[in-house]
Amino acid sequence: MPEFVNTIAMIVAVSGAVLMVIAFVIYPNVVLATVLHETGHVLAAGLVGIPIRYVRLGRGKVWLHSRLSGIRVLLAGRMPPGLTQGYSVVHIGRTGRVVFALGGCAVNLLTAFALYALSESVESELAFYALQACFFVHFVIGVFNLWPRPTVNAEGKPGVSDGELVRAALRLDLTEVEAQRALWLATFARFGPPPPKLDAAAVRVMSLYISNPGPDPQARRLHWEDMERERSHTHIPSVRLLLIDGGVTMMLYDDRDADLIRLADWAQELRRLAPPELATARGSLGAVSVLLGYPAEGKPDLIAAAQGTTFDRLMSMAYLARAEMALGDRAAAEQSLAEGFKVVEADPSLKTSPAWSLVQRFAAEIGYAPAPLPAIAPA
Repeated sequence: MPEFVNTIAMIVAVSGAVLMVIAFVIYPNVVLATVLHETGHVLAAGLVGIPIRYVRLGRGKVWLHSRLSGIRVLLAGRMPPGLTQGYSVVHIGRTGRVVFALGGCAVNLLTAFALYALSESVESELAFYALQACFFVHFVIGVFNLWPRPTVNAEGKPGVSDGELVRAALRLDLTEVEAQRALWLATFARFGPPPPKLDAAAVRVMSLYISNPGPDPQARRLHWEDMERERSHTHIPSVRLLLIDGGVTMMLYDDRDADLIRLADWAQELRRLAPPELATARGSLGAVSVLLGYPAEGKPDLIAAAQGTTFDRLMSMAYLARAEMALGDRAAAEQSLAEGFKVVEADPSLKTSPAWSLVQRFAAEIGYAPAPLPAIAPA
């Protein structure tokens, strides 16, 4: 019996010691390694010119939003993992992408070897084993992230490891990168004289303009705040025009929570900066007129914008329907919505756009249902 009791006592003692090591050595170092890993990505991004949109630490519900040196930091409940989300990197070549991907692992491995060297210099046996445990955690996290594989990121979405990012960068088609860079510069040129160079600030602005934050109101609000912050930092007319047109469009995605005073202020600057032939800007101005209670004044701008891209046409048809209803012409409103449905039938990719949700909501509000497509007779 005493031997049995001694065995149980030993198991309890060892289990307690293991739990103490996990709670006070392993887990704190996992958290520290995650923070250092994402810090490494941020430093590498700054080195190669990739603007950082946000850094997320932890998985689950975000309970704290903060800013450090202009970078949004999101803290969630469960650590690890972490995520450093950069803006689009079409202007960055192969070397820059590899440096960005390896930045986190490099910091983890440097920390690991520094801890190993420190453990070799201490005299206390307890300190030696504690530092060796810390070395092991940082080393494993650094090496594990180098393994090329698909993952689930800190937002719970499919992602890839840093090693997979490196492998993708090494296979990068640089001719495609050059083509994308030329497209970006041409897009800036549409809006007036481009910036002197395609620097990180210009990349941030362009990425904000072309990205789709999705239907989540919180994501749209944060996206709009990014635009507002960038607008306050730039005085280049073409860049301001991009930001203002994008910011107004963002507010138009859901007219129910639009800030009409701010919307009117942005629209005034948009009207001053935009050339008359710029369809996207005319559509934004027409929609703002409708929201502010001037549907007749907004119609000409919306009709002109419908000659632009398929997205411009879809947004214009949505607000043109709203304008026609405000003017008491239900038949014209239904015709505009029918045109919007035809645009989506011709370009199904628009079904992921907030503009499509807008068309559907306007149609539901007035009880409009599109006519079914005619059946194709069998040959």
